[in-house]
Amino acid sequence: MTSYLATYNLVAAPVVDEIGRLVGAVTVDDVLDHLLPEDWRERALPEGEVEGRARG
Repeated sequence: MTSYLATYNLVAAPVVDEIGRLVGAVTVDDVLDHLLPEDWRERALPEGEVEGRARG
């Protein structure tokens, strides 16, 4: 799912049943929630990074 979202620069992808009916959607936020550790918000940012953006 992550490669599908990244390849096509998507923020959401459809979820369909076995006959192709739409039953929901998966968003980038859903994927991040699944991949990141539960305490990611409490962790310090890496040095040189401010609000999720690397200093250049």
